[in-house]
Amino acid sequence: MLTSVAAVLVLLCSLSDAAVAQRRGFIIGGGVGPGVRFGDPQTKFGGTTDFKIGAMIGQSVQLYYRNSANFTNSDSGYDLEASGVGGLGATYQMQSGFRINGLVGFASILGIQGGDVNGDTGFGAGAGFGYEFAKYWVINLDGNWGVIGGDNHMFNVALTINVLSY
Repeated sequence: MLTSVAAVLVLLCSLSDAAVAQRRGFIIGGGVGPGVRFGDPQTKFGGTTDFKIGAMIGQSVQLYYRNSANFTNSDSGYDLEASGVGGLGATYQMQSGFRINGLVGFASILGIQGGDVNGDTGFGAGAGFGYEFAKYWVINLDGNWGVIGGDNHMFNVALTINVLSY
């Protein structure tokens, strides 16, 4: 798994080098880091992925499709459990490098066993903040919340290192 994460980071770094001269227009990016899922029956720690594709509007607003997912081990017979939110996201980036993130879309919880995937979806939302510590490199702290199947609530918190190509 560590080699897969390293390969993804190398790919994303190569994308960011190709777009150094442009600060608006098409964006694509991704990130990885640790995450926590709070919920029934217990709190679980795992890995988090974050993916964005969309557009930079001017110097400070990003609109994009975003998918933020947390992967944990399972106590209910699955090999892996995934939970997260995907949908319409927006970021407002300040001149200081700080940014505010928002997300509205579909929440999901999936159980993965072999090649089979079982799960449910519902409404989800997310919010957070970040800091661009180097050009195209961002550290984010985000929370995602969802209501799945009417009465099942999901809440994830993720700390990710992201690279964005503008």
